[in-house]
Amino acid sequence: MNYLKNLILNLDNNDKERYGTVIVIVVLFICFELIHILNSSRYDIIEVINPFEFVLDKNHNGVADENETIHVLKEYQYISREHINQDEAVKYNISLDELSAFAYLTEKFANDVLIDKKVDYKLIKGHDTVFLQKDSYQDILLKSGYVFKDNRPVNKEAFNKRLNQIKKADYKIYNAKSNKYHNLTCEYGLKAHNYVLLAKYQLPKGAKPCKACLGDIHSKHHKKSGCSKMKVTQKVPNVSIPPLIFS
Repeated sequence: MNYLKNLILNLDNNDKERYGTVIVIVVLFICFELIHILNSSRYDIIEVINPFEFVLDKNHNGVADENETIHVLKEYQYISREHINQDEAVKYNISLDELSAFAYLTEKFANDVLIDKKVDYKLIKGHDTVFLQKDSYQDILLKSGYVFKDNRPVNKEAFNKRLNQIKKADYKIYNAKSNKYHNLTCEYGLKAHNYVLLAKYQLPKGAKPCKACLGDIHSKHHKKSGCSKMKVTQKVPNVSIPPLIFS
């Protein structure tokens, strides 16, 4: 220790400046490496396939490769847009319109949580586990009100809040291309590409109701044609699911 003190005291000003510069460079280099290590230990979400399945860029090459698909909450269920039918509505004890809204909003929630986020990944007791800051994605989902176990909501309080919000919002399917809006179970609404789910008060001025599911109050033809509301709520045609767009 005394040797180091004597060495520093014997340095002239020029030597002190040179050594000081070297020390600053070394410290900056160490900081840079620490930041690099921290960033390289986190992963980007490349694609959200569904709320329980997504692609993690484990090798940091920006491409979805084999063995990069993560599966979570395998013993749980969520309401899927691919299964909007009366049997599913009965199973979850909600109406068909509420089922359709839940399906859309569940996917929206998962995408909002994961897209463009860096996450930590760990294999815990053989299960894929992803962390956003301190919270695991699994815990976030389980608390959301969108996840079920044996067809019952895991977080009943959160589920009831979601359900009340859906009832108050009176959601409609809106197709910007045609400027038409539909009931949540309308065949034509579900077929539309890039449709969005909007609360009724959010619909643009001038948006037109679908004649098939909502009718046209200004048209006498409405009495003779179009789908009755009862028929729509009893069975939803099997249609391909368009890309999910958020509102």
